[in-house]
Amino acid sequence: MKTNKEKIAIILQYIEDHLDENLSLDSLAQYVGYSKYHLHRMLSELLGMPIHLYIQKRRLSKAAYELVHGEKEIVEIALAAGYSSQQAFHLAFKKGYKKTPDIYRREQKYYPLLLSYDIEKIDQKSKFQRFSHIQIIENRERICIGYSCSTLLCFFMIGKTWRKMHRHKQWIANRTNHEFLIGINDYSRCKMGKDHLTFDYYAMAEVDGFETIPKGMVSKVLPASDYAVFYLRGKKEESVQPWIESIYKEWFLKTDYELNDALRFDFIRYGEIEDENKESQIEIWIPIKRH
Repeated sequence: MKTNKEKIAIILQYIEDHLDENLSLDSLAQYVGYSKYHLHRMLSELLGMPIHLYIQKRRLSKAAYELVHGEKEIVEIALAAGYSSQQAFHLAFKKGYKKTPDIYRREQKYYPLLLSYDIEKIDQKSKFQRFSHIQIIENRERICIGYSCSTLLCFFMIGKTWRKMHRHKQWIANRTNHEFLIGINDYSRCKMGKDHLTFDYYAMAEVDGFETIPKGMVSKVLPASDYAVFYLRGKKEESVQPWIESIYKEWFLKTDYELNDALRFDFIRYGEIEDENKESQIEIWIPIKRH
């Protein structure tokens, strides 16, 4: 059985070999035997951009090489790069290279808009080593109440939501755990915004039921599932994104687990008890399933 790392390497090579063909998330997922959700999340974390944007930039880079070192007409290069017309190619090329294909060809100075991703050269200075331990847990359903926001406008909304939660958490009378609060990244409605991925975010506390929901707050259920849980100590105000990236870039690539595409979220439990360094227990929970 191939590891996630081996499968991702196969996908990346397949993309390079088929840049002049139709490459959809459906076809790529089917080729390697992944769900679309798992492939999208894995590649987005690894590449730092959605897969369609990576493919577009690699196609434009290949087209730029052809413009300088080849003799094909621009319309032929445009069609080979997956564009339906020379005009569409012209607009995309100018957006990426800040000049038209004609000018780029005349200047005869090639450079790639984006290099192909080499999975063997993953940054070894990641934060993965900060995890104290990792567990696979079959977890019960969790019932939560708190505040929600969308990252559509900006990620600063997350901090604003947490400040509101800390001001009003005492309003939640039926908390079951006063040692942890929960931050939920809900990707079920995620989409690419103008310059970043947008998703719904929740700052919440665990409760024993929905009988009493304070005004302005919302409820959410985290279904029972198998989870990969990553433990560390850190400051609650620190962004967890570098840690999550390290999970996708290192742990998932070496395991036989996939994301549970029926549960498109992950959540972070933030300890309320701080030590002398202002650090507390932090747990990153990601729903998983076996291949």
